[in-house]
Amino acid sequence: MFQLWEFHGSIYDLHMYFVEDRGESEFRARVMRTRCYAVSIERLRELMVKAGYANVRRLDGRLFQPLLAGERET
Repeated sequence: MFQLWEFHGSIYDLHMYFVEDRGESEFRARVMRTRCYAVSIERLRELMVKAGYANVRRLDGRLFQPLLAGERET
């Protein structure tokens, strides 16, 4: 498995390749593609507040990357 990232400013295309090799003369490869919007943690916090979330906070040490949590009335 490997990834290819192609950046176009704050937008990037992500290609995730899965290669299956069973030791035969041929192999099988699959690719999954998506387009992402790269934003900073601060920009994401701003977007959450703009969307109506309150008490937006950064949580470190929970996963391999920071998490943002917020509260929203239902």
